[in-house]
Amino acid sequence: MNELIEQAARERDTAKRGELYRQISVITTEEVSQIPLYYAPYAIAYSKRLQNLHLTAAMQWTLEEMTVAP
Repeated sequence: MNELIEQAARERDTAKRGELYRQISVITTEEVSQIPLYYAPYAIAYSKRLQNLHLTAAMQWTLEEMTVAP
């Protein structure tokens, strides 16, 4: 993980850097234990046009596979 972070920090190509940060996001969302210290006590709403939008057990939205329908 540290290697990915260091590589992303050094990467000058924005597309490559974005892909590295996406990989970091996936790892931290799926593999790192997280305990939310706070969650909003209100309902969350979003457009029906958003597809593949998921809320994790840690109350974080995963946007890696999300798409917007026309």
